[in-house]
Amino acid sequence: MNLSFYDISLVDGYNLPVGIVSLHTESKDPALASIPSNTTNPVCIGSVDFFVSDDNSSSAIHAISRWCPWPLQLQAVAPPKPGAGVYPYPDDDIPRPRFDPCISSCAKYGNPEDCCAGAFNSPETCTPNEYSRKAKSVCPDAYSYAYDDKTSTFTIKAGAGFEVVFCPDAGRSTDIMRYKDQDQDQG
Repeated sequence: MNLSFYDISLVDGYNLPVGIVSLHTESKDPALASIPSNTTNPVCIGSVDFFVSDDNSSSAIHAISRWCPWPLQLQAVAPPKPGAGVYPYPDDDIPRPRFDPCISSCAKYGNPEDCCAGAFNSPETCTPNEYSRKAKSVCPDAYSYAYDDKTSTFTIKAGAGFEVVFCPDAGRSTDIMRYKDQDQDQG
């Protein structure tokens, strides 16, 4: 069977919410058309800066400044410099710009252990770093480092189209792979 493989990648960093919508329901192939959409459409929302908050929602919300390690936040505008050149700890109330992308440890530092390179070029030797773990916690269905295949690669029978949606209306990140694993364990 021919398959299409797709994923959302945070391996280099995060800047905008994104979703991938499989257009399999529009297919004339009954095997494709019958696949439930809630098993095929990953969404990654790692920032809420441009979303309206809903105090009645049970969805988790994430602000980049709360999950992205401080040294990896790309400041569009540097925070104001306090007196004597001393900056408060990053979790203090430093005003941050509305658009504050996060770069991965690999993209910033280029260390072999962060980039799964050299002696770390295998699933056994490359493990998630702080950035990868935090990115995975806010976007469970997205790739967060090079060997994150099991919980991040989606497959569907070939023949479906795809639509990439920036700033989707989903409201939160998906965790499809966890539920797929639970269904397979019970089935």
